[in-house]
Amino acid sequence: MTEKELNSVREISRRIRDLEWRLQTLRAEAENIVPVIDGLPHATQIKSRVEKLALNITDCDNELINLREQFVNSALELGNKIDNAKLNSQEKTVLSLRYVSCMNFQDIWLKLDTSDANIFYLHRTALKKILKN
Repeated sequence: MTEKELNSVREISRRIRDLEWRLQTLRAEAENIVPVIDGLPHATQIKSRVEKLALNITDCDNELINLREQFVNSALELGNKIDNAKLNSQEKTVLSLRYVSCMNFQDIWLKLDTSDANIFYLHRTALKKILKN
């Protein structure tokens, strides 16, 4: 397993957060827009600001749906790889929480009710084992 494979789910999660923020911004912008109605027929090209904004929102929404599907599939695949790795149960738990559940280290040590040094140790030794193979 490579470091890129380990971070793939976290990267997708980051892209989802970015897209959700963009979608929220686009929707807020759409609430403040007033179309100009001039009574004249419109060209076939999309020139209206409202139409462009609606198209951007739709595109962003579709990309978000695709990323969420990709996130689920990648998380399942990575979870299976971690489960099949030759690690002890604590190391598997730390790696799963970090890379599949996309938790930060502070949340992990609070959830597992152990010291931060222990979490960092388990993470470091698990990475050495899993990245070696």
